[in-house]
Amino acid sequence: MRLCVTVLAVALAAVLTPLGAVSAGAADPLVGAPVVGQCSNYDYKAMVKETAPSGGPVDCASVHTAITVAVVPLPDRLPLTGDTGKTFAYLIKQCRPAFTAAIGVSHKKQHIAAFIRTLYLPSKALVEQGARWGRCDVVSMAGTKLVPIGAATPLVTSTLQGDTLRCLNKKKLSTPCSRAHAWEPTKIITLRGSSFPAEAKQIRIGRRQCDAATRRRSTYIFWDISRASWKHGERHIVCWQST
Repeated sequence: MRLCVTVLAVALAAVLTPLGAVSAGAADPLVGAPVVGQCSNYDYKAMVKETAPSGGPVDCASVHTAITVAVVPLPDRLPLTGDTGKTFAYLIKQCRPAFTAAIGVSHKKQHIAAFIRTLYLPSKALVEQGARWGRCDVVSMAGTKLVPIGAATPLVTSTLQGDTLRCLNKKKLSTPCSRAHAWEPTKIITLRGSSFPAEAKQIRIGRRQCDAATRRRSTYIFWDISRASWKHGERHIVCWQST
């Protein structure tokens, strides 16, 4: 990730500073870590794994499906194997500024951007060598396939539309709106308050606001926010109308 390196190095400086107590005994806690701005060309099967995709970087001028936007040192208290839920919760929080800088829209609008935030931990072999880092990449999906993305960041430089706007296919999987799709976003609802709203309350709010935002003769869908997602700061529900 070339030009990305310059842009992200400035915009994401805070993300790349030490974040907590890192093991003093590790020979190199960043062993095997990618470089911020690096481009990669992996597929959907590699994306859905917990550990970082294998294979080295590719020239950002060539076809690529991912950009690494942050590499985060991980504190000793966070597990790298087994139950890693807390580790990924920590990682997503630390990477939010990097995702926002690289994608180019607010956290709220990222819900309808065609770019997906992905998180990875080092492989077992790297962990055995002392690696303690997390990797944050940006990709774009068309169903169960990753599609090529641009090289320069931010990836979104104007209004979300076409290749940069997220729609859903018939299986309700993310796809750029420039491709065949069955659902398109019409509204992002922001839930207020500090207490987790019960599912029934979220459904009432969703139905009322999505109904008002959906054109006649179209249907709509939305998903409520889970308690776990609420705990980690999620406050948005997206209304999707049929095309």
